[in-house]
Amino acid sequence: MERKQSERFTRDELIHWRPDWNSSAQAEYYKETKDSYECLKMTEPYLDALAHKHPSLKILEIGAGTGSSTVSVLETLLQDGEHETGRPKYKTYTFTDVSTGFL
Repeated sequence: MERKQSERFTRDELIHWRPDWNSSAQAEYYKETKDSYECLKMTEPYLDALAHKHPSLKILEIGAGTGSSTVSVLETLLQDGEHETGRPKYKTYTFTDVSTGFL
């Protein structure tokens, strides 16, 4: 995020988009999980390189929902790829969402 945008975000000046959970577009999005999965797979090399370059990376995931993207990102950011034994390649990972249903 650009510096000006992040400053505006911390001062709560940005318009925060919140999807209409009852819309047909939102329902269609969740049906297209294959596309979401492929998009996540394309970001893995970038995340891996970013974490390698910045080992004290602090990550903030806003609007995590069901956590399907979270799982993919966290698996990418483990040293040896093993979920149970992997050492994280980041300092902190903060997961947020408007609902408490998945916490």
